[in-house]
Amino acid sequence: MPLSRASLLTLGLALAAPLPAWAACSVSADPVAFGTIDVTRTSTGTGAVIVRCDAAASFEVGISPGRSGGEPRQMAGPQGGRLDYYLFADAGHSVPWGDGQAIGGTRSGRSDGAATTRLVIYGVVPPQPGVPAGEYIDSLQVTLTF
Repeated sequence: MPLSRASLLTLGLALAAPLPAWAACSVSADPVAFGTIDVTRTSTGTGAVIVRCDAAASFEVGISPGRSGGEPRQMAGPQGGRLDYYLFADAGHSVPWGDGQAIGGTRSGRSDGAATTRLVIYGVVPPQPGVPAGEYIDSLQVTLTF
């Protein structure tokens, strides 16, 4: 039974704020990590987008499609291997989290201006027998609109 180590690396972050902006917000991310997976079974992992605002504000968070540019997202690995994966806004894996385009909708949130807001990302890697073992990564852009 081949095993692969897979993780999702979130690199790019972008902020968009219409003028005038009444709050200053920042965004950071905890990467979705799948750990060592068995490619013959479904694997799951979690990460998070963390939003901090200095005043009460509503916002939307989008996650880009990654290098594959579409659905499913794909992590790149050794020997040209590709590992399909999906990101969701809910633990039941029924609400795809994307950039508001074909890959899935954005996720809404609200800051009270004091505490950070942590939005959990739920990742799923479906079974993919035959994928070479090794480390797989993807780079995504998180966009915060407030």
